[in-house]
Amino acid sequence: MDVNSVFEQTQLAERTHAYSGKRLAQYPQLVEHLLAVKRACAWANYQLGIISVEHFTEIDKACQAVIEHQEWFTADLAQGGGGVAVHMNLSEAICQQLGNRNMLAKVNSSQSTTDVCTTALSLSLSLQIQQCRITLLPLVETLKKLGQATLSVVTRGRTCLRDAGLLPYGARFLGFARLFERNCVSLESHADFAYSNLGATAIGTGEGIAANLRGDYSSLALEQLIKITGMKIRLHPDLMDSVQNRDDLFAVANCLESLTVNLLKMAKDLRLLASGPQFGFNEIQLPQLIKGSSFYANKINPTLDETLIQLCFTVLGLVKSAKLGIEHAELDMNIYYFHSTVCLLDAFQLVNALLPKYVQYHLSQLTLNQRENYEPIA
Repeated sequence: MDVNSVFEQTQLAERTHAYSGKRLAQYPQLVEHLLAVKRACAWANYQLGIISVEHFTEIDKACQAVIEHQEWFTADLAQGGGGVAVHMNLSEAICQQLGNRNMLAKVNSSQSTTDVCTTALSLSLSLQIQQCRITLLPLVETLKKLGQATLSVVTRGRTCLRDAGLLPYGARFLGFARLFERNCVSLESHADFAYSNLGATAIGTGEGIAANLRGDYSSLALEQLIKITGMKIRLHPDLMDSVQNRDDLFAVANCLESLTVNLLKMAKDLRLLASGPQFGFNEIQLPQLIKGSSFYANKINPTLDETLIQLCFTVLGLVKSAKLGIEHAELDMNIYYFHSTVCLLDAFQLVNALLPKYVQYHLSQLTLNQRENYEPIA
């Protein structure tokens, strides 16, 4: 079969809409969840007699095999239409694996881009949220250790960057530890984010599925999706609400924004306290990682603090863009939910990639430069 003839809609979308360079293949976890959703839908369709056992078996096998062909997942994730180009790309890839484009209607039976992509995205985002909480735990523990180890060290407090009273150095680190513990609690509050709204179809009404089968379809698809993924997934309690309103994404965006602002504060503080050595605070001795300067010999720069600060700039931009997608929704479907979720996926992936390095190569290696002219704290 001519591959070009199968990927008709995918190629049309690439010619007319693609611009970001963010291809579906670059999000393997999302591809995996999309295919799991298609398998669950095929199972529900078979159980309800909507498709034959032969068609179910073919689709199910194709969904499991097509994951090996990442070169087929070329849709640009930044395209409009609520993710329709991504869903069509996925369906056409399954048909390519089946060797039969005429199976497209069977592959998409009882489904819309809206419920397929919403469900798959919720699974992917849920895992990133969970991973972020896990990523934060070593940060909290390292800060606690630093705090306990430096409680006997005296420093001068500052307000408005001017000298204030004396305080134990460890109080700063312990304060950050408690701050990020609160972020962990906030992330944990989204532990049940993974949900299915399969059966909602395009606008939450279940149009396209026989009215007497809609409830059973949603339950069967959810049951099979849990079996395939091994994840804890809930059924959204109101399918129309699931399509119209994405305040759940807004809440996650706020949670990530709070964490990012806190990371920014910590990195800026440590960078400031490491300034010097002769004409700055010079309270913190940084580990020497990469070369600090190509000009000044033996210069140690706060490169990982600055890397974290730049990460925070990027993440805050992604969070803002995600919020805009929710703020600009209208009427019966938020078509920007796909954009908002991908922004949050990107943001969490950045945080989860850098924080372990920041803890390992920076925080855990910090030492203090003690001063002799501070009087003991009473």
